Amino acid sequence: MPPRAFFDANVVFSAVLSSRGVPRELLLLAARDAIQVVISQQIVEEIKRNLSKKYPELLDLFPSLLTEAGIEVIEDASQCTVEEVIEYVPYPPEAAVLAAALEAQVDCFVTGDKKHFLSKPQIEDQAGLSILSPRQFLQRLAQGS
Repeated sequence: MPPRAFFDANVVFSAVLSSRGVPRELLLLAARDAIQVVISQQIVEEIKRNLSKKYPELLDLFPSLLTEAGIEVIEDASQCTVEEVIEYVPYPPEAAVLAAALEAQVDCFVTGDKKHFLSKPQIEDQAGLSILSPRQFLQRLAQGS
């Protein structure tokens, strides 16, 4: 069974914007069923909102990208899980994203967010979930771990 990863909005957004780079490479791996990508409804809405504001011409590309990559869209996390996560991720929108990743029971959370996640290794310990940059995730896949 391929690794199952929850992608933060910034990873999917980057893949929509550019046909190159690690985020797009990861979605191509998902399209080949080498990985399973999961996002929440909150992530979908955030990407749509950002595309509408900054790149409206790419908004129509987004649904087909989700379909082609076989991305699983799940419901947002329960309030109970968000309240647990907010104890160690005090910014509510990001707590809700990590809570959704935890409820999805994925192997890792992939994000480009240095401010809230990548610069805070203690969150990995508290969540009990690997938090990786897109490049770190790709490297882990290449190593077969």
